[in-house]
Amino acid sequence: MAHDVTRVTGKARSLKVTPGQICHLVSPEKLQV
Repeated sequence: MAHDVTRVTGKARSLKVTPGQICHLVSPEKLQV
């Protein structure tokens, strides 16, 4: 889990995505798991 967050955050930084967008994109996946 923590590793996933780190990886996603790393991608987000390279793409310059905002934390709000990360939550919007990641939350649905995590809720389904």
